[in-house]
Amino acid sequence: MASTFEPGQRGAFVLRAFTSGGPLQALVPLRPEGDGLEHSPVRGAWSAAAGTAAGCPNHRRYGYNPVYRLLVSHRTPLVARLASGNASSHGGGHGGGRRPSLSLALFPAVASGSAGAGLLHPRASPSAPLGSEAGPRAVSGRGVYGGGGCGVSLPAGLALDPGTYLLVPSTFDPWDGNFLLSVYANPGALAISQLQ
Repeated sequence: MASTFEPGQRGAFVLRAFTSGGPLQALVPLRPEGDGLEHSPVRGAWSAAAGTAAGCPNHRRYGYNPVYRLLVSHRTPLVARLASGNASSHGGGHGGGRRPSLSLALFPAVASGSAGAGLLHPRASPSAPLGSEAGPRAVSGRGVYGGGGCGVSLPAGLALDPGTYLLVPSTFDPWDGNFLLSVYANPGALAISQLQ
């Protein structure tokens, strides 16, 4: 990945690649994330004041993290990435400009849930086995919290059938700060709304 230190800087560059294991077959530019799909950016926040800075399941409040409902009208690929902003100035985050460890989990909606306006399973956890009763349909980092400046994303190749799903952005420890969810799907296939 070729990049500049500051955003918005433009200029020409030369990329040279060398290999000791034989001839290099080809350098091919990768398509941008979500290429050909409709981008739905969602700005949100984990807030101690609002009770949504809940952290991971270890803190026993995972269902209080922000929850976003995805209404899928027809089968679509889904690309979703979560990136955090800096901790807000009113405390709760880790100081010094450090970013929190992140997880993004996609759960099927359930009628008997308790959090997320009655749609998130009460024992939902990003570390539960995929497809289990309380487990996600997909999760970033195989259920391990992580991410740097680029954040975390759901696994590549994910496709959703029509139905209702829940996206839960969370931090390992309770964190008071902003985040950006970048969601990509086929045009007109997806409607996103915040439940909490």
